[in-house]
Amino acid sequence: GQIALAGGAYAEAQQCLQESVALFRAAGQRDEEGVVLAELGHAALRLGQRSQAQQHLCAALRRAAEIGAFLPTISSLATVALLLADRGEAERAVELYALASRYPTIGNSRYWEDIAGRPIAAVAATLPPEVATAAQERGRARDVGATLTELLVELEAQPDGR
Repeated sequence: GQIALAGGAYAEAQQCLQESVALFRAAGQRDEEGVVLAELGHAALRLGQRSQAQQHLCAALRRAAEIGAFLPTISSLATVALLLADRGEAERAVELYALASRYPTIGNSRYWEDIAGRPIAAVAATLPPEVATAAQERGRARDVGATLTELLVELEAQPDGR
C-alpha cells in the first residue's frame, strides 16, 4: 500500500491499505493499524474522497490517542496537514507539517518527503515568506499531545470533511 501511495497509484493503495488495516486489527497490532489508517486517509484524499479521508484520519488520531504510540501520532499529524491543505487552510497545513517533520521519522524520510513534504512545500510557497516562516516556527513549537487532541476534537465535529 505504501509503495502504491508513493507511486501515485491511489486506488491500488486504497485497496492494499484497507486489507492491511483488517490484518493489523485482527493481529492486534494497534500501532501499525494507526499508521495504516493515516495512509488510508491519504489515499482517499488523493482520490477526492474527502469525507472518507477525514473518517480514516479521525480513526488514526483516535488510535494514536488511545495507545499513546509515537508513529501513529506523527503519521496522522503529517497526513492531516495534507487534509488541511486540501481544504485551503495553507498556513495551518504548513504549521502542522512542521510539527510532524520535527521528528526524524518524518523529517528525514524520503517516503514522507515524497508523499507529504513536497506537497506541503508547494503550499508554503503560495504564502508570503514571512507567513510561511512564522507557521513553521509555530509548528515546531507545538506540543504533540495537545495538537493531537485538538485535531481529533475538530475533525470529529466536522464529519463531512469540510
